[in-house]
Amino acid sequence: RLILEVFRRVINEQPPFVTQGGNRYSGVEYGLVNCSWYASDCCCKRTEVTAVFSSIYPLYGASQDCKNQMNYLMCYFCDPFQHRKATVCADFCRMVYLNCKDAKFEGTRIGEIYRNGSAFCEAQNFDIIEGKSKCFNFDPTVFDHAALIESSSLY
Repeated sequence: RLILEVFRRVINEQPPFVTQGGNRYSGVEYGLVNCSWYASDCCCKRTEVTAVFSSIYPLYGASQDCKNQMNYLMCYFCDPFQHRKATVCADFCRMVYLNCKDAKFEGTRIGEIYRNGSAFCEAQNFDIIEGKSKCFNFDPTVFDHAALIESSSLY
């Protein structure tokens, strides 16, 4: 619900950008304010990233870890190894939920909307698999060099 409604409005109205067997191939994309770690090899366009992130409702009371993990999760469509429907590592879903369950979305705590990390990711229409290979997983190193999210007005 949280991420999915934005993706439905913005992403699904755009041309498809899947790489494997799809209509678009990954490549260099300059000027990505969010998802910049994919700039050298991504499947998204700057305008698509801007549209997604400008349509996000704020998460009130979110920790910095929550903000970073949500930002990373929302960038799944830039990953050159993902398809339109992301396959997310179960550990990543659990981590996002644990770090974001006390943040409020539209006045309600995420922990009251979803019972656990799997429920959260499933509600976003992500496929979830156990393990750490062949699934979208969090890379905290992309946030090491800047407090980009903290100064952002996303949440």
